[in-house]
Amino acid sequence: MCVDNHISKILVVDDRPENLFAMGNILKKENAELIKVTSGNEALKQSLNYDLALILLDVQMPDMNGYEVAEFLRREEKTRHIPIIFITAIDREESREVQGYDSGAVDYIFKPVNPQILLGKVRIFIQLYENKIQLQKFVLDLEKKNEILEKEIARRKKMEIEKEKMNKEFMMVSHQAGKAEVATGILHNVGNVLNSINVSAAVVSENIRKSKVLDLSRAAKILQKQTGRMAEFLTEDDQGKNFIPYLFQLSEHLIHEQEDVVKELGAISKNIDHIKEIVNMQQSYAGISGVTEVMSIQDVLEDSIRMSRASFEKHKITLERNYGETPSITIDRHKVMQIFVNVLSNAKHALNHINDRKRILILSISSSGTHVRVLIRDNGMGIKKENLTKIFSHGFTTKKNGHGFGLHSSALTAKEIGGALSVESEGEGKGASFVLDIPIF
Repeated sequence: MCVDNHISKILVVDDRPENLFAMGNILKKENAELIKVTSGNEALKQSLNYDLALILLDVQMPDMNGYEVAEFLRREEKTRHIPIIFITAIDREESREVQGYDSGAVDYIFKPVNPQILLGKVRIFIQLYENKIQLQKFVLDLEKKNEILEKEIARRKKMEIEKEKMNKEFMMVSHQAGKAEVATGILHNVGNVLNSINVSAAVVSENIRKSKVLDLSRAAKILQKQTGRMAEFLTEDDQGKNFIPYLFQLSEHLIHEQEDVVKELGAISKNIDHIKEIVNMQQSYAGISGVTEVMSIQDVLEDSIRMSRASFEKHKITLERNYGETPSITIDRHKVMQIFVNVLSNAKHALNHINDRKRILILSISSSGTHVRVLIRDNGMGIKKENLTKIFSHGFTTKKNGHGFGLHSSALTAKEIGGALSVESEGEGKGASFVLDIPIF
């Protein structure tokens, strides 16, 4: 696959040439460049030479096994964010899978390799890689628009510098987040705000283009020519008699122009502050996963909501909160936020498909003594009964352009932190409820 002639590269690592040949045959239909190596050392070398979309890494290799290679990759800034899928012939054991995930892997494929499973997973990660490329292109396009806007409105120079800085911070935070779902959600919500900024910028640009300031300059030149006979010009000349009323009309028009520009600049400033709020919030959650702290689950949920506020407002979704008193709990806030962002995004998608009633999203928090429960309920399109058991399965999705990874990863994350993510729905058109239970330690 490729984005604007950028061909994705996949590094395939296996000490057996026949396995590399077989993997190449399976992936040959994919529009991607395969880089094949037979050792861990060669894999580390090639990972620094190329911008890789994905690494397919054999676990059992001489000299350096797959786990050791993954550990080295995770230590390097250039390679730590490259997704790794382990290819292994070892029997499936939870302890080994955990070791792989701790080493930096995002998934496992067990030998003998099922071509359909391999292709499905490779396509998902290639798509996520393309999203990253599109994100970079989007930021570059945004910077160009900022430069144009700065030339048109000198007084906005300081504001545009802050905006450019914010975009760079946002890009860095998106990479540090490590989860494509969160990064994509941020981009979508920032994009909604940027659409409003572009509309306001267009209005300001049009007002400047049609401004009557040039008429004021022409009037000044007329007065300059009448130096020495100003009184006679204003009282006896046909043009001069109408000059002062004309100046009053021109001044009123310019005042209205200024009010319109100030109004639009205020809207731009407000929207930029919203984007900065999203970026600052994401920065606070972009720490290393696995670090736990004692905090309120309500604060994490509210931060997740604020990140999606623009989307909720755009789609006219009403939020109803029912927060009971709950104790502070020990959690990895980065992981919990990823769950909330994915579930909220799913709810927003479900609500976008209804037009016959008010779109409502209900948020509840309660405590049972041993667990804190967060309920996110929408009155959207609902879930078919036969799909309730598939909703958290890898690759399952009902979205036209979905990849079935968000809710699957959320369920795994919930389990990893000792909790559980479940879903309930009475059927199509009757909404859905997602429940996250987290133990109180």
